[in-house]
Amino acid sequence: MQFTQFLFQESNKKRLHLVFLLLLTLCNFIFIMYLLEMAYYNRPTIDDFGLRIMLRESGFVESVFRYYKEWTGRFAFTWLSMILTWLYEQTGSFVPYIAILIFSFFIVFYKGLLVSFKPLIINKQDYFLLANLAVFMFILVEKSNYAPDTFFWFCASIIYFGGILLPCLGAILLFSPSKNPFSFVLLAFLFVFVGSAVENMAFTYIVMLSGYLFILCLFFYKPNFSGLATYLIKLPTTRLHLLKVVLAWVISVISFVISVLAPGNQVRLRGLGITSFDLGSLLWEVRKNIPHFFHDILVSNFGYFYCLIFVMCYVGTHFRKKEGLNEERLAIRLFIAVPLFILLLLCCIIPSIYASRGIGPERSLTIIAFLLVVFVAYFAFQIGYATLFPKKIAFVLACFSLLTFGYDARFRLINEVYGLRIYAQEYDQQINYLLEMKAKKNKKAVELPPITYPPASVIRCPLSSDSTHWVNMDFAESLQLGFKVYLKPSSPTP
Repeated sequence: MQFTQFLFQESNKKRLHLVFLLLLTLCNFIFIMYLLEMAYYNRPTIDDFGLRIMLRESGFVESVFRYYKEWTGRFAFTWLSMILTWLYEQTGSFVPYIAILIFSFFIVFYKGLLVSFKPLIINKQDYFLLANLAVFMFILVEKSNYAPDTFFWFCASIIYFGGILLPCLGAILLFSPSKNPFSFVLLAFLFVFVGSAVENMAFTYIVMLSGYLFILCLFFYKPNFSGLATYLIKLPTTRLHLLKVVLAWVISVISFVISVLAPGNQVRLRGLGITSFDLGSLLWEVRKNIPHFFHDILVSNFGYFYCLIFVMCYVGTHFRKKEGLNEERLAIRLFIAVPLFILLLLCCIIPSIYASRGIGPERSLTIIAFLLVVFVAYFAFQIGYATLFPKKIAFVLACFSLLTFGYDARFRLINEVYGLRIYAQEYDQQINYLLEMKAKKNKKAVELPPITYPPASVIRCPLSSDSTHWVNMDFAESLQLGFKVYLKPSSPTP
């Protein structure tokens, strides 16, 4: 008891906070090293081959029209995929792309935290804390994703993580007070990506924008509502901001309509066996899949989200002031936010259920990982900031959660990187062998031995024993081999 009192006495509080910062920084550093090393040993797979072929055959612009007619209406992201594929072709590595992605997400989270925390910041150490929290939240978005291989699967990462990043950059401009005409042009450009994102993402963003625009209009034209709402939330109420929101909404809706009407969407839906829209079937699938979905949220993400809850709760106690205490307001916000958030989650999954008659593909739920991180982080912070939650308990729980988080990072850095390194070495040996056969003007089909499976966070190159399988064909074409390849058939089990 005396030791505890000594440990948490006023003179030691700053030292304890430094311990927390040190743990948080160390965990972030290990996880970022893990991500960069995984990117270094990552290799192209499946649809990545198609991107390389399309770029070589059609270039940056014509590729967009071909995909629009033949496969998907996500025209803005097709164009972006071509640019990033060119970057990979120039560097021969996924590290530059992953580094850009990490840095951009850091900017997004740091900017959002800075806007939220600026009135509470006391010293330079708090800026360092916010920078660490920005990295920490990004890592949680990546690790709590339902499809852990999405981040490192190049073509999917661009669409799904880019589908979060670019709207967030657009939101930064949306709330910027800048009157520069260039900012309006850039805003319109970014919200083209919002409307042409993955269908469930685009639909969710437009629902959010529509709701936000409706609330802003009430602020402007219903003074009684404005006075009540300000008690719960503070919003920019300038004409400039309203104009930006209207512009963003119009561009997003137009872009979404163009994307949805793409002939390529019908080709893809027919490939999935869906030829008509049946409202009754859709509602049945929604009712059948929703219970499983919410069960998966509670189970699959708990390990990472308890870390986020404890860390943000401690951060809330760190910034807590007597005038910040308002448990009644927090309770009202939670009462309103939880059902609205559940409705938002439904907006995220209903388009996926319509497209695939089920929750999958799980990578389409990447947006939910992001929304959950933001939602949980905000209310966990409020529990520490707006209530009398004991700071001592918050500190102990936060440090304990960071220790487990750091252990997970260390485990991944050692074991997953090691497994992927072996996969990359064997993959490169296969490529070198095929290029040697190409140099010898070989025209016969070449048999390849199976290679080691990579960790679950990376998609392997699933070559088939059938040389005419589309993955095999794209793999050979992307390397311009001039001959077919196939995987050595596995021996039958005795």
